[in-house]
Amino acid sequence: MSTPYICEQVFGWCGTVLCICWALSGATLGIYTIVENISIPIIVQPHCYGSLCAIIYCQMLYYDKQWRWYSAVAAFAAYAVVTAGCEVGFVFASRFVEHHHHSNGLTMLWGILSAVFLLVGFFPQFYEIRQAKEVFGVSYLFLFMDSLGAVFSIMSLGFKDYFDGIAFAGYASVLICEIAIVGLALYLNPRTRRARHELASSPPTQDSSRARSPVDDAEKQVVVPTDSGVVGSSVRTCETGPDRRSEIAV
Repeated sequence: MSTPYICEQVFGWCGTVLCICWALSGATLGIYTIVENISIPIIVQPHCYGSLCAIIYCQMLYYDKQWRWYSAVAAFAAYAVVTAGCEVGFVFASRFVEHHHHSNGLTMLWGILSAVFLLVGFFPQFYEIRQAKEVFGVSYLFLFMDSLGAVFSIMSLGFKDYFDGIAFAGYASVLICEIAIVGLALYLNPRTRRARHELASSPPTQDSSRARSPVDDAEKQVVVPTDSGVVGSSVRTCETGPDRRSEIAV
């Protein structure tokens, strides 16, 4: 989250779909973990990543959509208030259904919705990979930490009295998608770098000038913040080229 503040832009992020879906996933999984009373760390986790995704989305509103800072803060405050109110209401509703109607269908719904939102949030990333034939705008440190969190979350389910298949499915889906992204990076990125190097070393032609990926066009974007906040010449440059892709997005 510090990179958009330094660069004054949000580059290489998967956009609103991922942030909104993961924020909704945090809310729905929070309801499920509270009702099921899994464990305190597992209850805290979805609220943390849901709030972080909401903050990221507010950064996009501020830097990309040119919202005023207090409008972006108000958007996050509205998300926090609405999410908290919905969680409290749905937690009591789910417990009421379980105690009086002896059905856990409403509780299971929140866990299933959480897994669905998590998976839908990955779609933009895989679409960008397919379009660019390369994995870019991804923080591998974030993928490693998030995958490690999924592994420990799955391990924590072993301490429950019964196997929670819905929670396991949500954590496992995240782990599989993130491993797939890393695998695609190991397979596609070296090939794309070699092709780009061969294209740069060969004489330019009309066909080669047209065969440019979205990554090549994005590499032209250079933001140079000045001390006065006006874009211009300065000694401090925020690069968005191929050498900085793994550092720019979360």
